[in-house]
Amino acid sequence: MTIFSTILATLVFIGVSASPVPLDQAPARQSLGDGGATPAFTPVPVAESASEVGPDLSEIVKPAPKPKAIGRKVTVTAYTSEPRQTDSTPCISADNSDICVKYAAGEKICATNDHPMHAKLHIEGYGECTVRDRMNKRYTGTGRVDIYLGMDTPAARVWGAKFVNVSRI
Repeated sequence: MTIFSTILATLVFIGVSASPVPLDQAPARQSLGDGGATPAFTPVPVAESASEVGPDLSEIVKPAPKPKAIGRKVTVTAYTSEPRQTDSTPCISADNSDICVKYAAGEKICATNDHPMHAKLHIEGYGECTVRDRMNKRYTGTGRVDIYLGMDTPAARVWGAKFVNVSRI
């Protein structure tokens, strides 16, 4: 008995179908043309309904929560749309979007020079944000991130400068 025949016989014995297509719809098997016949197997009936197979797996298997990769610790500060903190167009970010409108709609926005535009970052103690802005060029290569807090300067002062884990999602 060949290894293939042994494995196939074992699968048939434990009730695994050797064909992913119901047997009455499967194409007829043909010889390979080398004079040898295709291996024989015992057909296994295919279940007619999901209740014959077993319980619905969607009820048993819950999706795993998104893993939060531990990134490296960097300095995270906060900024607002005050012209003295930005430029003459405080609501227009480096990717040319209106971050005042996006922030008001609930999107968390951040600025960094060390991640590509529109990258998603997870900042410990803040959550997920989208990179939509850039920082002064002196911060390039430092890993530093600025979180955007709309017009809430007191909240930005409370945040201050934190040394926390930042990871790209």
